[in-house]
Amino acid sequence: MGRRLRRCVAVVTVAGILSMAVVHVVGAGWRLQGNVAVFVALAAMVVLGDLAPLWAPRRDRDGFVPVSPIFALAMLLRVGAAPAAVAAAVSSLVAGLARGQHPLAVRFAMARRAASVLVGAVVLWLGTPGPFGAPVAVQWRTLPAMVIG
Repeated sequence: MGRRLRRCVAVVTVAGILSMAVVHVVGAGWRLQGNVAVFVALAAMVVLGDLAPLWAPRRDRDGFVPVSPIFALAMLLRVGAAPAAVAAAVSSLVAGLARGQHPLAVRFAMARRAASVLVGAVVLWLGTPGPFGAPVAVQWRTLPAMVIG
């Protein structure tokens, strides 16, 4: 692997670690009261969405598309950013280990997913009322931020 690629992986890894720290320290944290069953169900769907991606024909090439980001977004909306970031990172770890991927690829995927949850949380925070990283109520006024997130 070239030096530029290693540097890119290192930058994304640091961004992922910082993202995980931000959603846990600055964010609303783990507010699962009454939502434990939702958390468990969505976390399972995030992991299964990585382990069993869907086959999608595309114009330029066919390939597998993971559905776990959809469930991670649902988790971000329903139980908050911190649980969603952990579930997304764990699902990338489980899928990478199950596929026998190189540890660098697994680390890159985990960091990329954690950073994507942070970006989604920031978009939701800017477009909806409420604290950063907290669950978001599905309403007409919050719909634009949800679509962008």
